[in-house]
Amino acid sequence: MTRRWWLILGAGWSWSVASAQPASVTLKNIRHDFQALNNCAPVTAMTLLGYYGASVTQAQAAAVMKDYPGDPQVTSLELASYLGRAGLQSVIRYAGDAELLRSLVAAGFPVVL
Repeated sequence: MTRRWWLILGAGWSWSVASAQPASVTLKNIRHDFQALNNCAPVTAMTLLGYYGASVTQAQAAAVMKDYPGDPQVTSLELASYLGRAGLQSVIRYAGDAELLRSLVAAGFPVVL
């Protein structure tokens, strides 16, 4: 059995699942940066913070989130904590499905899987 999870990030938000979703949704302010070695969480933080208007580099995020330079792992809880210090609220949940993902993105929430 595959364990599915998602990390929902937002700034003081609530939502309800609508029955009809738009055919497509494009979230604006999604910034791209090539990931340095073992830097998936710092790049994720950089992308999410950029979506909400904050500017941080993956190097800056890595310096705060990693226990030591070269640390290969940052947990979802560490990512959520880092984003919380930047003013974002995170919710970590298990067993989401495609319909919930569509609803959240349609409501303007970047979702990390």
